[in-house]
Amino acid sequence: SDYEGFVKYYLPNAYTKGSFSFVAGLGYMQPTRKLREYFYQNLTFYGSMDVNFGKLHSSLVFNFGNLRSNQSFTGIGGENDTLDFDQNESFSFGLGGINLGYFLVRSDKIHIAPITHIGVGTIDSKKFHTKEDNREFVIFNHMTLGAGLHTEFKLHGFKTQRGNYGYGYNGDALSHFSLKLDVGYIDPIQFKQEEFRGDIIYGTVSLVWGIGDF
Repeated sequence: SDYEGFVKYYLPNAYTKGSFSFVAGLGYMQPTRKLREYFYQNLTFYGSMDVNFGKLHSSLVFNFGNLRSNQSFTGIGGENDTLDFDQNESFSFGLGGINLGYFLVRSDKIHIAPITHIGVGTIDSKKFHTKEDNREFVIFNHMTLGAGLHTEFKLHGFKTQRGNYGYGYNGDALSHFSLKLDVGYIDPIQFKQEEFRGDIIYGTVSLVWGIGDF
């Protein structure tokens, strides 16, 4: 109809919010079940690159640090070697993957979105690993799945000054700083050392520099 043609050719499309963000902060890792019997909880370094489009949230996440053993134990290495570890020994922890979510709330001040996680993770020790001796101890190095909650609070937004026939006016906010708080759990699918099997509860606190709409 003439009205449909007018809407299609002369009216703007519905506006959809979009942004790209750089994120850096700290994480907290709490082992559960059997994994908790061998390791203390600890802080980690956390970073991500987030893309928000409309109601959809996506985040490429990195979380890494060290875990300390809370007791001495004997493990089996890759070549079926018997490896002895003492209390308070350091083990490497790393996690990378993608978080996907759907905004329940996306206002000008706050974001709330349940998220699902898919990625890869590892806990291992290279205490006995040398150029001559390839004995590594790997607890898990496999795909991880999880779920959680993403929240974000806007701290400050920036506007640009645009011109229109010689007259200035304030345009839309082009960037912002915000505080990101995420919580959830991670389930490593497969353990090389089954006696350590457990999940990981995590929390992260980070600062966000976003480009685009909050």
